[in-house]
Amino acid sequence: MSRPDDSSPKGGKTTSPPDRLRIGFLAPELPPMMGGMSELARCLGRELARRDAVEVFSAPGHRIPDGTSRAGALSRRPWRALDALQAAEHSIDLWLAMNAGLLPLARHLERPLVAYVHGNDFLQPWLACGPRWLEALRRPVAPRLRLPLRRRALAAALPHVAAVLTNSRQTKERFIAALGGPAQQVAVHPPGVDDVFFQPLEPAAERNRGDTLHLLTVSRLSRHTRRKNVDGVLEALALLARDDSAPRIRYDVVGDGDDRARLEALAAALELDASVRFLGAVARDELLAAYRRADLFVLASRATSDDVEGFGIVYMEASAAGTPVLASRAGGAIDAVDEGHNGFLVDASDPTTLADAFRRFAAERSRYSPETTRAVAERYRWPSVAAAIREDLLTVL
Repeated sequence: MSRPDDSSPKGGKTTSPPDRLRIGFLAPELPPMMGGMSELARCLGRELARRDAVEVFSAPGHRIPDGTSRAGALSRRPWRALDALQAAEHSIDLWLAMNAGLLPLARHLERPLVAYVHGNDFLQPWLACGPRWLEALRRPVAPRLRLPLRRRALAAALPHVAAVLTNSRQTKERFIAALGGPAQQVAVHPPGVDDVFFQPLEPAAERNRGDTLHLLTVSRLSRHTRRKNVDGVLEALALLARDDSAPRIRYDVVGDGDDRARLEALAAALELDASVRFLGAVARDELLAAYRRADLFVLASRATSDDVEGFGIVYMEASAAGTPVLASRAGGAIDAVDEGHNGFLVDASDPTTLADAFRRFAAERSRYSPETTRAVAERYRWPSVAAAIREDLLTVL
């Protein structure tokens, strides 16, 4: 996927990478958009800007990362922005694209393009500048043809791409299986966790007081992200409610979206009103407090061939707060969970399996100390994560 002609200037003389990189940062998702990809772009852009010049192309209304500068507009159909990208190339050393849908831009740009991909952005891609006839397709043909043809367009762009970064080992495997390309050109760089989540820890004895088990999920509640499996947790709680020997449980759900009303109705139908709270989108201080008061963070995602949890920054946020996590093996969470240290994994995400997992944790929760849980998150602090990504960017140059 590298372009040998870009590695040396005309005349065949090689040059050393500059001490201060000039990075064109292509970020179609930034705050106020919600979700892990938006948070990843915000934090990575900020960290790179501590050392390098980061020029951000993003959608109008997006808040660019601290320390960066806004260079131009970018949307999910940036044909009109292509001229601006090409004009900006004289002032940058390379492009860092934060979504697989931007891969086709590499055909039209002179500077090397490195893509950071996440999972669904190449499994269910949109195209930055794919064939216009493809995007013009209408029903009933469009749903059957658009997805495979978009993937084919991404694969065709790979020879023009300098390198690909993925957020987990499983994402790397899925990327190669879906689009091809040599494995050595795809590097794994899990996302980091922001320093704000490393609040002072409470002793384990203080956190594990009482008989009630406090569960927490932080997620966007969207019809398009039902893989997060909040409904599966609700059904598991309904099973436990019918078992007199099961632990008492309170369940908080932080997040909002167009699927919230359905989930609230499901909780009511399962007669869980007294034990389940939907808190909606909350401020940062409230989110930190929610992580700290939880005994267990739960995000046991389901996965299909076209829909997967690439990594899960929320696992690291919970771990940084000293709260152990429960995840499923169906996704990149296998990189985020160090079993026995910051949580455990389940092989399935059905309600019966989750109910058994909650019983198991209630019996064993004293084995998870906040200090041991946080130690896993310490490996993912943003300064070290960004430094490793920067090393790969230097390698491209």
